[in-house]
Amino acid sequence: MIVEILIAHGLCAAVLVDGLAVSLLSTEEWNVPTVRVEKSWIEGEDIETCDLEVLHAGRTAHIEEHVSWRQRLQVPAPANGTPLWGQRGALFPSLDFCCSVEDQIKGLGGDGRPFRAAMRGLRDL
Repeated sequence: MIVEILIAHGLCAAVLVDGLAVSLLSTEEWNVPTVRVEKSWIEGEDIETCDLEVLHAGRTAHIEEHVSWRQRLQVPAPANGTPLWGQRGALFPSLDFCCSVEDQIKGLGGDGRPFRAAMRGLRDL
């Protein structure tokens, strides 16, 4: 089996900003509404990896499949942890939050690195 490794920087950018990757249909491989990518990072002395699905559109029909993402765009981004807790269902409909994290999330300031890291982590999930 031959596996081709493709580096597409736009896919990484789409993940980071919770955006939509858009491409030309240069090959049939791009005729999909999502693209699977592998995210890798170093934790201590180990290399950790996880698979992510990046929302993708190469044609109008693909955009129609991303209804929940389009609805999330209509909700203003929370300024800090308190509105994040209040909007968690609309922003992250696939996640269930346990009550024990409520105070932690509400305590996040909007201008700090912990808040941005929490938002990025929640989007990754």
